[in-house]
Amino acid sequence: MNSYLQSFSTYECHKILKKKLNGTKCNVKSYEFSPLPNKMGFLGDHCFLIVNYEEIDRSNYVHFFCKTMCTTESQRIFAIDTGAFYKECAIYKRLIPIFLKNGVDLIRDCVPDCYLINDMNYLIFDDLKSKGYQTVTQRESMTLDCVKLCLEALAKLHCASLIFEEKMRLKTGAPYILSEEFPEYFKETFFTEVQMSVNLIEATKKGVRAQIDLFGSDWRIDLDHFKRLACDIFDQFREIVKPSKLFRNTICHGDLWSANIMFKFAGDKPVHCKLIDFQSYRYGPPGQDFMGFMYLATDREFRREYMGDMANYFYDKMSEILREENFNISEIIPREEFQRSCDYYKLFSIAQSINHFQLIMSSPEVADGLFSEVGALNRVLFEDKSLIVIPCCQMDEIYRRRMLETTLDLRDIFIDKGLLKLI
Repeated sequence: MNSYLQSFSTYECHKILKKKLNGTKCNVKSYEFSPLPNKMGFLGDHCFLIVNYEEIDRSNYVHFFCKTMCTTESQRIFAIDTGAFYKECAIYKRLIPIFLKNGVDLIRDCVPDCYLINDMNYLIFDDLKSKGYQTVTQRESMTLDCVKLCLEALAKLHCASLIFEEKMRLKTGAPYILSEEFPEYFKETFFTEVQMSVNLIEATKKGVRAQIDLFGSDWRIDLDHFKRLACDIFDQFREIVKPSKLFRNTICHGDLWSANIMFKFAGDKPVHCKLIDFQSYRYGPPGQDFMGFMYLATDREFRREYMGDMANYFYDKMSEILREENFNISEIIPREEFQRSCDYYKLFSIAQSINHFQLIMSSPEVADGLFSEVGALNRVLFEDKSLIVIPCCQMDEIYRRRMLETTLDLRDIFIDKGLLKLI
């Protein structure tokens, strides 16, 4: 058994079932933890909890999803040093309950229910998969229907935070800023001065240089200058992700790629969406999450056709949600401010997509091989991502296409800003 689950007992099962069944009396007959067929993520281990219980002479089974601290030593150290696992415990144990206590029930519609948190050991969630939710492939662009549903869920997350702050402002008569009230819960996860975070960025920069060499030979630009500009933006991540002094901040998810977004389908049509994995949330403007999502979940062609429409769709959804709570979005985040924030975070979002895509765009076979060999994964993540970028670009057409797109996006924004010139 996973060592972080050794303290779990029938007593915890009863607590979970009591919450799940809204207090209905029942007896736990048995429970078991069932491993997932594939490794899901870097900063946690995962399994299913299957509980057999008796209720009014009927035997039932219920499935839960369990996330534990990493059992692999290097990943465990990274999760502890960055505070990633602590943050996810905090949002479910502290922040979401505070929202619910103050009538901000909206939050429950965009995140899974969490029934038990054992600090720094495990969290027990609703098993969304057993309710018909699933992720979509990260190797292809999301469909328009999926993008809209995710933006609706994201609008709910952001508005829940804004509504709570506005309610507290009216209650106290003074500005209420979540990151100042709970600073320990909003410490940045990935882009910090922690040595492993520094190593991760340095490894990414080696991958970026390899991308530029692979794709840029006929681009009529100074490739060495392009590499310097690219590396400079990664070095600025630590400052960029701090709470904004220019724009209104809210709780941002911070890591909106396809694996962290689950959709419920009716036939082929997605009908609902929930956001999962809150190890990277931060306090920032909605535009940061919106742009981050658009560059992580959609491709260049989709953005060319729909970026403006989706920005309006997202903003209008936030406006609608706030209006239902008797708040006027123009007094909180005017449309012009939102658009400026999107423009501001565009470069960061492009660079972030490069950081992510170097690993997550690899084929399932390559990813499974990496995650099964800790030494190889650590070399790629913390030493040199060109070790995966170069071979994957050579043998995987999908990977090559998506990496080319991110490199083109980065080239184009530097040209648009006048930082890179054609020669």
